[in-house]
Amino acid sequence: MNDKVVVSGIGCLSPVGVGITEHKTAMEKGLAGLPQQDDGTFFSHIGSVPSFKPKDFIKNKKAIKFLSRQSVLGCSAAQMAIDDARLRTEDIAINNEMNALVVGAAVSQGLEPISEAITSSVHSDGIIDYHHLGNSGFRLLPPLWFLGKLPNTTAGQIAIQNSMKGLNYTIVNGANSGIIAIGEAFSAINEKRAVRAICGGTEDQIFADFLCRLLEARLATYDVSDARPFGTQSKGFICSEGSAMFCIEKKEEAQKRGVGIYASILGYINNYIPRFREITEPFELSPYFERCMQKCLQTAGVHSRQIDFIQAGAFGIPKLDHAEAIAISNIFGKKPLITSAHSLVGYSLAASGPLSTAFACLQLRNNIVSPIVNSQASFLENELSYVKKYPLKNTNNICLVNSFDYFGATTSLVLRKGAAS
Repeated sequence: MNDKVVVSGIGCLSPVGVGITEHKTAMEKGLAGLPQQDDGTFFSHIGSVPSFKPKDFIKNKKAIKFLSRQSVLGCSAAQMAIDDARLRTEDIAINNEMNALVVGAAVSQGLEPISEAITSSVHSDGIIDYHHLGNSGFRLLPPLWFLGKLPNTTAGQIAIQNSMKGLNYTIVNGANSGIIAIGEAFSAINEKRAVRAICGGTEDQIFADFLCRLLEARLATYDVSDARPFGTQSKGFICSEGSAMFCIEKKEEAQKRGVGIYASILGYINNYIPRFREITEPFELSPYFERCMQKCLQTAGVHSRQIDFIQAGAFGIPKLDHAEAIAISNIFGKKPLITSAHSLVGYSLAASGPLSTAFACLQLRNNIVSPIVNSQASFLENELSYVKKYPLKNTNNICLVNSFDYFGATTSLVLRKGAAS
């Protein structure tokens, strides 16, 4: 069993709050941060991070002016993780080129940031005058507007503000990008390409144009009561924003600083389902999910009987959630407890897998499993051990984190509490 790579710091922002303390409270009390009433505004249909001051976390205050919301959330979460790991500037300076940054991003803003330029070039008949847009309309855009469209801006800013000189890249692979970033950072440390990494995912506010496409595809829903992970009557997911970032490093590096360790990363796997959109039935999809989980257990050197709880990927799309339920039942039976962080924080695309991982780490440390709230009838209700409505105390040692997105990407992590002596 590989337990040489550990999670020593966590930073997170989601609809339930800012920082690990507020997330721990939400987990322990089963408090969802999603809007409960439609007040007629767009924001009553998505999960938003509560108001906070980016200047409390981002060192270069002037940079905040040109950063997108995605980068503000990511840079803030990264600084929280660095502070939580008690990682000082002098620690980073030692063998600096072995400090890595791997960040995942999915959607980099929508049309709203350039709406003024577009609307200025629309005729009364609704047709866009592209000649006007290219010659005059673009002048209405701020000078650095394009930086917000670049998904790698977040990783670049984290590197600049913390003087990190090692491996640095951004994964843009749809909704699973953030959890893939954690896995790839884990691989880089295992392969001795880094001694530590700041990794995770960040996601901007979901803009109206993108949400409309999700609604048309029947992937998302406007109503929180219709978004039920593993729910047989769920109509899709609630979109949200957020970020979760981690400091992961060699165990001995964390031990040198005497920092507390949340978890050891034991295994990681990332696959893609070919011809995903052609698969219509959950029983046809579930074997792919099974293979992903089985391979991850194998890489971790862990038997299915050792898994205490599963932080599931379920986020409210019935076909995917039903397939995951079948796959879990086939491998694990009824033993492990099952939860989904998405019932508390919504589905934040590239930040969804990292937020699930953050919840898993906190649940391992605190011997608790948070509930799936807003839950009614669930797939394979009598064959699986769902945690519903209320948190459950449990002796947690090893957990599985799944992230199976609606593009066909399948990713799993195996985490173990703390670090073996």
